[in-house]
Amino acid sequence: MINFFTEIILIVLMGIAMGIFGTLLFFRLDKSWKQLLLGIGSLFSAGGLGRAFIYYLEIPKNSAALFFLILMIGIIISVYFSFSKLCKLLKNQSGKNVIRILDIVLGYNNFLKDYYETRKKDIDKSINLEELKKKEAELNNKERYLTEFQDKLQEQKKGALILELPEHGEVPITNSFIRKIPLYVDHICQFKNNLDKFTLDFLQKFTNDKSHNRECLKGYFIGIGIYIANDLFGTSNADVRTHFRVLKGDKYVQYTVTIGNEVSTDKISDIPKGRSMIEKSFELKKSLVASLNPDSNYDTKTRWEDFMTITYYNLIEDGSPFLSMGISIKYSEQFGEMLYFINFYKIENCLHAYINKINEVCNIIETLK
Repeated sequence: MINFFTEIILIVLMGIAMGIFGTLLFFRLDKSWKQLLLGIGSLFSAGGLGRAFIYYLEIPKNSAALFFLILMIGIIISVYFSFSKLCKLLKNQSGKNVIRILDIVLGYNNFLKDYYETRKKDIDKSINLEELKKKEAELNNKERYLTEFQDKLQEQKKGALILELPEHGEVPITNSFIRKIPLYVDHICQFKNNLDKFTLDFLQKFTNDKSHNRECLKGYFIGIGIYIANDLFGTSNADVRTHFRVLKGDKYVQYTVTIGNEVSTDKISDIPKGRSMIEKSFELKKSLVASLNPDSNYDTKTRWEDFMTITYYNLIEDGSPFLSMGISIKYSEQFGEMLYFINFYKIENCLHAYINKINEVCNIIETLK
């Protein structure tokens, strides 16, 4: 049996819950709130849920009036505090359009509709919804245009002339490029003729003296760099650089650097073994252009716009290529097409032949180790 004190607490809590719920319905300005409250009241009448509740709690008949009095006190107290709290929140509103307590008490629910419509217009105005819709339409039109342009470009590309360069690189051939091909061929012929004579002269200079041969090799590699700048690119200034790297431990380090006609004092960065185009070129047995192979390129923070890497795959130290060569250009607009052309021509085959002749007379790895 529930004791009298517990019954009082249950009745008070019921009154508080009913008061809060009724107040919220009242502030919602919902037309059905009256019917709902009346329905709840009828349930708790002597002939409804109230009688069942009194029976469940075993409240004596002479105490039923006290039960309803306590219930009403709980309802009145909760309504008072709930109403006061909500009114305080309404008073704290700011701006031109605020909800007034009188509108709620008198049931002017149209005011709420006007209020929210005004708020919606203010928000739309603050974010400039019309302007956003206009920009969205413009972006959609641009996106559609770019998609159509890309489709047309791909369609035109199917019948276009291209140079297929390693690895999976495609360079379109323009009319300007075609007109320059005879000049490029002349440059390559001149380079091969000069390097033929240059190599024959150096073959006579090697001896059994390792230190002497080391100096000869350095002079030979410097000469290759000068011929590349002058014969292939037609320049003796600082716009073309040729460098050689050799494997020392787990890094490829600088051996010689030439810029134009001069031996350079620049210090080029070391490249870790296994993380650059040197290994990729060695794997493919082809020269590679950096701009066409960005995934294989090790970033040395170079100031040169583009470069080509050649690995001498016949010179191997502990399973890795020992000697590599790089041709760098400062201006792609001026020398980019020539770089692509010598990559397409496979200039590395010519250079490999010369290096093999030198290596037969002077073991390059043993001399430079």
